[in-house]
Parts: sequence; C-alpha cells; structure tokens
Amino acid sequence: MDAVFSSLVEPVEQRTLDLEAIAQEDVSKIVNGAVHEYVLSIEKSAEALVQVNNYRLAASVLQRAVSDLDKMGALTPAIEGRLTADLGDVFLNAGDVVNAERAFLRALELGYTKHPNYNTDLNDRLGDIEFRKENYQAALSHYNQSKHYRSELKQGMVLLKLGEDLRALRVLLTANSTIRALYPGYDYSCLLAEAYFRNARLSDAEQVIQSASRRLSFAKWGKDSIGYIQNKAYLERLEQLRKDIASKYMDAVINSPLDSGVRE
Repeated sequence: MDAVFSSLVEPVEQRTLDLEAIAQEDVSKIVNGAVHEYVLSIEKSAEALVQVNNYRLAASVLQRAVSDLDKMGALTPAIEGRLTADLGDVFLNAGDVVNAERAFLRALELGYTKHPNYNTDLNDRLGDIEFRKENYQAALSHYNQSKHYRSELKQGMVLLKLGEDLRALRVLLTANSTIRALYPGYDYSCLLAEAYFRNARLSDAEQVIQSASRRLSFAKWGKDSIGYIQNKAYLERLEQLRKDIASKYMDAVINSPLDSGVRE
C-alpha cells in the first residue's frame, strides 16, 4: 500500500521541485535583459504550483522574484505591482483573505489595476474580499470602480444584500450585454428572478425561473464535475424562489377580501 501511495504522490512532488529549480534558474534571464520573459516564467511557475495546492512555494517564488529584480535594478513599479497582484491571487486561493487584501491594495498603490494577459481587475477582487467579510458598502464601492465585465452583476448582488431592491433590479436590467450572453441561466438569472420577486413582479420572476431552469436542466455535466455541482446549486436556488413565489400568491389569496355574495 505504501508503494502505491508513494507512486501516486511522487509526480506531484517531483513537479514541485522542478518548478522551484526553474524559477531559480530563470534569474539568468534578467542578466540578458529579458525581464518580461522572466516575469512570465515566474507567473507560470507560481500558477502551476497553485494548481497542485503548493501555495507556500508559489508565494515564495513570487516574493523571491521581486527581491531578485530589485537587487539587479530591474524592478519597476509596474512589474512590482503585477507580481504583487499575482501574490494576492495566491493568498486568495489559499484562503488567506487578510494577506490577499494587503497585496491587492499594495498593487493598487503601485498603479497596477489590470493584468495585460488575463481578465483580472483588482477592484473586482477587493470587492469579492469585502463581500466575503460582509462589508457590503465597501464591496459596492470596489465594484463601482471595477472595469470587470461582471461588476454590474456583482453590484446587483450587493444591492440585494443591502435591501436596496428597486435599485438592484434597475442595475440588473441594464447590466452589460456580455453578462447576459455568457451567464443567461446562471448567476444573472438567479439574481434577476430574486430582484423581480422582491419588487413584487412575480410573473416576471416566474418567466426568468422557467427559462433558466430549462437551460440548466439540459446542461450536460459529469456528476463529479464542478459544472454539475454549480448547476445543481442554481437549480435548487431557482426551485426555492419558485416556492417563495407560490407562497406569496397564496398569501395574497388568503389576505384578499372575501366575496360575501351580496350584490347591491
């Protein structure tokens, strides 16, 4: 049994060690003036380490890169900001929200807002952190400053948390068309249905739920996949909204004046 277990873990351990060696060797690229290539190789090493859950080494690789670049006089605010933002991502993946927030704020101080190769936005990330901490006003402030294509969706989500239901509905109805195209039956539909429900537009909420449920039901995912788990969660959320709507209708019937049958 021990031999089998060892054979399973060895590739990951070997890959981790190889990545560390690569990160150390790539310092030579700075000497040749290939700073951009060096930064890219460091980011790839850190990303690979995150994929095997070695967050400590991933953070170490990024921090050492900043130190090495600084020692060689090749560290600019833009590069430091970029690597610091990468470090924040590592902390966030590791569940270390405090250090992730510090890293993202430091990157913003350095003038870094968006990665040139990836669709990231630090205000969007900071908004997510504040949302996790239930600091909804602070989260809303970050989402308002964000240029991320899903920021309007998240603004609507926060406004619902704050009880600003009408404002949330308006934001969601005018949300970026990209959101509607990419997330027609997922987060967007769930939030829009809830916003309609809270604003007593029950028939509109029902239509959104029916359409989203059909799309989600037809989605093909393996039962162990993240997509399957997410779809299941969305369907359960939509079903709960459907029950809430039915309950609302029932309350309206119960509380309506009874017809006595008397005619003038």
